[in-house]
Amino acid sequence: MGSLMSEIDPTKLDIFTPTHSSLYNACVGNNSLHNLHTYAEGYLQAAKILLSQIFEKQLLYERDTLVHPILYSARHAIELSIKHVLTKLNECDIKTDEKQLHGHSLKELWHLFEIQTQFDRRLKIIVENVKPIVKQFDEADPDAQDFRYPKNVEGVQTLEGKFIVDLITVGKLVYYLDEKILKLFELIRIIVDERNLNAFTKEMNRDELRQLSIELPSYKTWAKSEDFEKVKQLWRKNLGLSNNAFSRAVNFIKNHREFAGNIGIEHDFISLNEELLREVMATAYDVKKERIADREIEGFARMIKPDPSYKYLAALTDKLSADAIAELSAIFYISRDHRYSEEFDFVYNYHQRDFKGLTGERLEKAKKQSFFHVFSKSNFINEVVGGLGKIGKLSLAKELEKYIINEELELQSLGVSMEF
Repeated sequence: MGSLMSEIDPTKLDIFTPTHSSLYNACVGNNSLHNLHTYAEGYLQAAKILLSQIFEKQLLYERDTLVHPILYSARHAIELSIKHVLTKLNECDIKTDEKQLHGHSLKELWHLFEIQTQFDRRLKIIVENVKPIVKQFDEADPDAQDFRYPKNVEGVQTLEGKFIVDLITVGKLVYYLDEKILKLFELIRIIVDERNLNAFTKEMNRDELRQLSIELPSYKTWAKSEDFEKVKQLWRKNLGLSNNAFSRAVNFIKNHREFAGNIGIEHDFISLNEELLREVMATAYDVKKERIADREIEGFARMIKPDPSYKYLAALTDKLSADAIAELSAIFYISRDHRYSEEFDFVYNYHQRDFKGLTGERLEKAKKQSFFHVFSKSNFINEVVGGLGKIGKLSLAKELEKYIINEELELQSLGVSMEF
C-alpha cells in the first residue's frame, strides 16, 4: 500500500471524475435524487457503520477518535430529519416559514416540530418516542459545535464536564433512532398524500376514518339499532371528539367512494355495469382454465400457441364502450399499483385519454388494444376484485371472489403456483 501511495500524483486526482470501477461511483448533485431524507439517512448510516466497525473489529484504540464523528453524525441526522418532515409538510397545508429551518439549534427546531405535528395522532406517538433522544443530544451539543470541535467559537472547551461516552448506549440509541426515523419518514409520506387528497377531517386522519367506517354498522340500521350509538360514544370518548366532529367524520364516510362501501352505501359505476363485468370476469376465469390446460403442451408448440384471451377479445370489446374499458383499466390499476381510492377519478381520466379524438376503425382498434392490455394479464381477476373493494363495490367484489378461490383450488390440485 505504501508503494502505491507514493505513486499517486494528487494534482491529477479529481473526486468528481470517474476513473476507476463504476461499483464505487457514488451519485451526487445533478446525478442523484438526494434530499433532506437521503442526507439524514446517510448520516445515520454513517454512525451505525462506524459503531459496528468498533464493535466487530474491536477498534479500542480508535474509539476515542471515532466517537465525535459518530455523535455528530447521529445529531446531524436528527436535525436533518426534523427539517425534512417540516419541509414535506410544506407541500400540503401545514406551512412553516423556511427561514425558521436554517438554524442548527435542536431545541428551536424541535419546538417548531412539536407544534407542527400536533394535528395527527399518529405523528404524536412517534414524536413522544423520539423526544428523549433529541433532548439528550440537544443538551450535549445545543448548537452543532461540541461534537465537531474541541473548542467553541469563544475558545471554551466543548463537552466540558463530560468524561466518558458509553458507545454501547450510543449504539442502542442510534439503532432505536434509525427505526423510529424510518417510520416517521414513511408516515410523513402517507400524511402528505392524505392531505393533498383531502382524505381527512379537521379532527381525524384517513386511517381513523377508515377504521371508523369498518366499525360502524350498516347504514340501513342506524335509525333502528343501538349499535350506531355505541360506536359513536366509544369513538367520541377514545378520540375526545365533539358531536360535530363525529358528524363530520360520518358525513365524510358516507360520501367517500371506498369507506361508504363499508357501511353498505355503494356508488354506481361510471360507465360499466355489473352484468357486463360479471361476463368479463367469467370469461377471464375460462381463459385461466385454458392456460392451465395448455401446460400439458410441450416445447415449441406451446410457445407458438396463441393466448386463449385472443379469441374472446372481439366479442367482449364490442359490448364495452371506450369509457367502460377506461373504467375497467382504472379498477385494475388502482389495485395493482396500490393507489388510494381517492385517485380513482384521476386514473379513470388518464385511461380515457387512450380514446380521445378517435372514431370508427381507429377507436375500435384502440379499444381492443386497451382492453387486451389488462384482460390478458395473469393477475387480472385478482386485481379487479381488489379494485372493486377500493371503489366501494364490496358486494360485487365478494361475489367475484369465487373465481380467485376456484383458481386457487384448481392450481393446488395440480401443484401449480398461484403466480402461474
